[in-house]
Amino acid sequence: MSHLPLLEVTSDLVKFSPAVVSHLVQEDDTQVNIIGKVAKNGNIAAIAKGANLDIINLASNERLAAWSFCSSSQEPETEITCLVPFSSDPSSKNTSHILVGLDTGLHGLLAVFDITESRVVRAIALPQRVGSLALVSGCGGPATPPYLHPALLYFHGIVAVGMMEGRTLLLDLNMDETVESSDSSPAGVFFIGAQSRDIARLRRKAIEEGTHLGLEVAIHTQGETFTWDKVTFPSECVQVTCLHYCPQLASLSVGYNCGVWLLLPLTPPMVPSYTSPYTQGLAPVVGLSWQEPLDDPRHYTYYWVMRGAGDNLATASMYSLTFKSRQWDVVDGPCYDNLESVTLRFEHELGGDPAQGGADVSRVVSVDTLELALGTGGSQDRSGGSDIEAVRDMGLVVMVWECDKAVTYMGVFDINCWYQAQMPGSVTDGGGLCSYLSLCEVGDGGVVDVKIDTDSIAKFGPTSLVEQHFYPSSLKFNLMVVS
Repeated sequence: MSHLPLLEVTSDLVKFSPAVVSHLVQEDDTQVNIIGKVAKNGNIAAIAKGANLDIINLASNERLAAWSFCSSSQEPETEITCLVPFSSDPSSKNTSHILVGLDTGLHGLLAVFDITESRVVRAIALPQRVGSLALVSGCGGPATPPYLHPALLYFHGIVAVGMMEGRTLLLDLNMDETVESSDSSPAGVFFIGAQSRDIARLRRKAIEEGTHLGLEVAIHTQGETFTWDKVTFPSECVQVTCLHYCPQLASLSVGYNCGVWLLLPLTPPMVPSYTSPYTQGLAPVVGLSWQEPLDDPRHYTYYWVMRGAGDNLATASMYSLTFKSRQWDVVDGPCYDNLESVTLRFEHELGGDPAQGGADVSRVVSVDTLELALGTGGSQDRSGGSDIEAVRDMGLVVMVWECDKAVTYMGVFDINCWYQAQMPGSVTDGGGLCSYLSLCEVGDGGVVDVKIDTDSIAKFGPTSLVEQHFYPSSLKFNLMVVS
């Protein structure tokens, strides 16, 4: 294993402003964890504890906005469970809004928080508690891929919501409308089906009634029973614990607390292309990320599935996805289509440094695939004759986990180096450096998110084809750690 005990250079720890600290510590329940998410561009972080939300400019440490979702009209147990920063303008990389998922006791709430105006501009009451979110599209119109299910083409802002009872809902955020709602007076959901006709008329009706279109997908719950792989569970015991939208597949991956996951193309007929088999004793799925190798002539991509229950060591599993076809122009359809098989290829236990005695318990903080610039050419060039930006290099996955609530580690997995290493199923304890997975400590316990500055990445590789089999490549990059 490539253990790097220290980062090359670290700056002094910068504490949040007193305003942020005082706002977050209003939550007097010590059992409530702080959650956070750094925006894709790395400039803004959304931090929450209990019902309190703060938005921070990481460059200046300035608090940009704040909100408390507690009110006399809501349940006293209100708690923010998930955050997703996004931009409502497809031409801008600057984060403008935060999606906020909440558990309000017996029910759930989805809120859209406007950073500039420092207030909630959309709030949608949901029948079950919200456990996870994934943004499909921050706006509508031309920004929405034309090959998605026809019903979704009428949505302006599409978000997937994972709830209790194993239910997943696609919601229309109505970002093209001026009508607003608040957490004290939330809007409702106007349910439609995948076979519903005249969606334009139904959407107008929903807006007139002050509601948002909602489309339930990946339905495994009937009444009080959740059924998976011919195994039934009480629906009250099942929760969607993780969601991830992959634009290259035009698919939503859904993970559950019983350890299973599925892949749902959001193209017609919008039915799952894969559901994992149920194995008793699997830990909940707590992280999902898609990865793509460079210059693989076969139609192979990979999905990372992170599992952990917080009472043992978490695991990272990588599955290969084999597709029948691949599109060369993403205007015509998803990059990959017609899934043929899914196979477990690699697994790694997320523990501590063996030199320090390892760890007993670990918790997944995050998993993310870096999107790096890539020049045109090679088998992965899908720019075609369109005006689409060149395809991105998706060969590096960054996973972060906390061990024994004391040390936080970061692992970087290079799938192209894994190919060169003959695609082993796990890391062997043969000593020396591992060419495709490197680990380092990035902080003590309590890290809420880590973001690599992709513009700062510099790759250093072997100088010949012979060397690539004996000397691992290396990376240099800037890292932002929020705790």
